[in-house]
Amino acid sequence: METETKKTNVTPPRMLGSIGSGFNIIANHISLILFPVCLDIFLWFGVHIRFKTLLEPLVAGFHQQLLKNTPSDMLEMVKNTFELWQILLERFNLLIFLRSFPVGIPSLMASQAAIETPLGAPPVIEAASGLSILFWILIATLIGIALGTLFYSEMARITSLEPKPFSLPVLLNQFGQTLLLTLMMVATLFVLFIPAGFLSSLLSIFNMAIAQGALFVFSFIIIWLAIPLYFSPHGIFTKAFSAPRAVLASLRLSRVFLPNTSLFILTVLILSQGLDMIWQIAPPDSWMMLVGIFGHALINTALLAATFIYYRDAVRWYDARRESAFVPTVPQDPPAAGG
Repeated sequence: METETKKTNVTPPRMLGSIGSGFNIIANHISLILFPVCLDIFLWFGVHIRFKTLLEPLVAGFHQQLLKNTPSDMLEMVKNTFELWQILLERFNLLIFLRSFPVGIPSLMASQAAIETPLGAPPVIEAASGLSILFWILIATLIGIALGTLFYSEMARITSLEPKPFSLPVLLNQFGQTLLLTLMMVATLFVLFIPAGFLSSLLSIFNMAIAQGALFVFSFIIIWLAIPLYFSPHGIFTKAFSAPRAVLASLRLSRVFLPNTSLFILTVLILSQGLDMIWQIAPPDSWMMLVGIFGHALINTALLAATFIYYRDAVRWYDARRESAFVPTVPQDPPAAGG
């Protein structure tokens, strides 16, 4: 007796096909762009929380000390550094941590640091202490992760081949795993930055060029590590993986589809960052910035949908290959004697 092996029509993920499908899906679920639109409008017109009053005297005092001990040929550099710090203190908004990583809502205004709006300057709250700064960072990050979890959960539902109803227990579990994944990523970066910062500071004593070269190498290592981990959140939302298992799944898929996956991720990043230069042309005190906000929301939501589709197809193809590899071969019956 013979058994026939079922053949699947599952194909490997395609870069252009995934991107095209991402735009088509968002066109049919256009309401999803309201997540990044609402976040950007809040960061634009909403209250700004900064630490200028708290840190400005410290920065000014440090600047005066540097001026006393800096050689004359480096005074211009010290002056420029002080001006950069003044701009940072004036424009930095602690609520940009609402744009959380690696799971979060895409935001154009989080990188704008705008302090002007068509309606005038936004209201400002000054952090009163270092603990207040940490409090606002923690609160904004947790809210950002919660909103990002809802955004990614909806994205996983609309890109799934099977209908998935909304489930609050599932969403809460995804939030917990996303929080764990965020802590894992932060811990990894912390472990990497400590020796890198120490080595760079040590090398800068002997030669600044060597120190800059070391920083370049370190940045390359970060990118090299980030690409295999790129799909870690997708495993949490599409396969209900735990955070550690999602990381391992992302590493495995990146190894199997390494050239195509790297090209796909770079294409998504180039499209996103390149078009952001267009969306930021309008000044923040012009209503034309709304065009940039909506354009950024549409493109980045569609690109995020494309990453979910790519991950979905990669997992289906990988699982199909594994199943076919373990299908037992059934030997044929020997021919009958004299037959």
